[in-house]
Amino acid sequence: MQADEAGASESASTLALLRGERGGALRRCIDVAPVELAMFDREMCYLAASRAYRDRHGLGDQELIGRCVYDVLPAYAPRCREIHERCMTGASMHCNAEPFLRPDGSIEWQRWEVRPWHDSEGRIGGIVVFMEDITEQQRTLADLTERERRFNQLTHVAADAYWEMDRNLRFTRCGRDDCYVGLAPWEIPGLDPEAPTLRAHFADLRAHRSFRDFEFPIDEAGRGRLHFAISGQALHDRHGEFVGYRGVIRNITARIEAEEALRASEARQRTLIDSIHAGVFIAQDDRFVFCNRRFADMLGADERSLQGARCESVVAPDDVVLFRRHCDRVAETGTSDSAYITCQHQCDAAPVLLLLHAAPIDHDGRPGVLGTVTALREHGRLEEPSRRTQQPETVGRLAGDIAHHFNNLLAVILGNLELLSPELPDGPLWRRAALALRSAQRGAELTHRLLAFGGRQPLRPETLDVNKLVTDLADILRETVGEAIAVEMALQPHLPLAYVDRAQLEAALLELASNARAAMPRGGRIVIETANATLDGTPSGIGETTAFRPGIMLAVTDTGVGMKPSVTEHACEPFFTTAETGQRVGLGLSMVSGFVAQSGGRLELESREGVGTTARLYLPASRA
Repeated sequence: MQADEAGASESASTLALLRGERGGALRRCIDVAPVELAMFDREMCYLAASRAYRDRHGLGDQELIGRCVYDVLPAYAPRCREIHERCMTGASMHCNAEPFLRPDGSIEWQRWEVRPWHDSEGRIGGIVVFMEDITEQQRTLADLTERERRFNQLTHVAADAYWEMDRNLRFTRCGRDDCYVGLAPWEIPGLDPEAPTLRAHFADLRAHRSFRDFEFPIDEAGRGRLHFAISGQALHDRHGEFVGYRGVIRNITARIEAEEALRASEARQRTLIDSIHAGVFIAQDDRFVFCNRRFADMLGADERSLQGARCESVVAPDDVVLFRRHCDRVAETGTSDSAYITCQHQCDAAPVLLLLHAAPIDHDGRPGVLGTVTALREHGRLEEPSRRTQQPETVGRLAGDIAHHFNNLLAVILGNLELLSPELPDGPLWRRAALALRSAQRGAELTHRLLAFGGRQPLRPETLDVNKLVTDLADILRETVGEAIAVEMALQPHLPLAYVDRAQLEAALLELASNARAAMPRGGRIVIETANATLDGTPSGIGETTAFRPGIMLAVTDTGVGMKPSVTEHACEPFFTTAETGQRVGLGLSMVSGFVAQSGGRLELESREGVGTTARLYLPASRA
């Protein structure tokens, strides 16, 4: 009873003190305080309350002094009693963030602190409550928390990982698992700090320089060698002092491995291309953008010096326009084509004759030309194997093209002459027209042979008896070679029927007889022989069987001057001759060789100087 009376007396005296002059000044200070402030006695009765406190709790201007907070704000009674009781024992309590339900139903956040206050004798006289509205701060914090959550989600799915470093160059954050936090870069396991590139990078870090896309390898246990690219921005405070780094790091192992695989593949392809005997180049936009070692060797140059070279520095001046037109035509039409071009040897500008086969190619997303070249004349010397194998084919194409166009012209001439001749009266004009008609017909026969030689005239093979064909031509052959040369026959009976073009075979036999006559200017003897043979060229007896397809051998042997081996080797080439200037030169043996080859057989020559020459035609037998 006495204690309660003492407490009531103390509260009354305190209240009286606050209502006095000095108390009024204290209440006015509390009232205008920018924070929510309230002062209570031991019974939790108001001694003072700031305007901010009143507004927060919706108390307005009502009289609070002397009233118990449990009566003013009954909803807070349970929570306030617990805090009141603990603080009255001398404890201080605080909360940095607590939701607060306003009278209008909205929720705000507050930070509060409760401390006991002491009277002049050091006794606890009550408590003082400090409160602060931190709703905006909480909203900002929530927004930052959400942003950080989204950022963390992004870093977990992004190819780049985020990292931070403090002023001591130690990681405070690194990647998704922060495995290097607390380490300096040179302390990372699997990193070689003595590598020259890394030493230079660490020097940049110590100099606080920003960097971008620095690539380095790490040998991780169980995972092998990994490759990374890192970028970092040096950070400074408002005073310009260095405070650390912030940046991103990316795992580029897949890219590095793909690049290494690509380089290995390119090296293999380069080795393969360089091992080809032919020269290879790629031309684009009037420049050589690629060439192999063989092409460079043909021109006596280094591969690197040719890459990027303009065509006029490689191709001979007279062939520059031809080369450009050829490449443009191939690129525009998308079809392959061949041509002869002359290039310049890069050491002495000597001409190098090349057979070019050009094909369209897509290079780096743009059209270009892939050229494959064979040297026909390489720095002053003939490539004999290439010349022997390519010249007949090339001349054959040329002869076929000329004969094709000439045949078209002859068709017009023959047609008009055939229409004109019947309308002319018998006399000089008619005889001239008839002569022109016969000449045009002989020209047509020649063009047909040229077309066959060039592979442009389809053969008309038929089943025929070679012995009978030779017998039928015997008189013509004797007239062709003249009386000074005897023509003998050695025809094997019971030959299988051949399957060849009759007209072409007759022409071939007459050509061989004409060549034999030319080899015997003082007369001699020609033997025409037939025999069973296999298509591999080996004669076989009657009734023998062979694994090869059967054929017929037709030979023409003369007792003429013969040929040296060096001459025999070239005898079937177009326009090759040993005759003097002005004598007969043409496509004779080459046309015979072309016809036999097109028929599925071949021509063989055997000659001895001073003895004579034998030409053997191996013809396919009919399958019928």
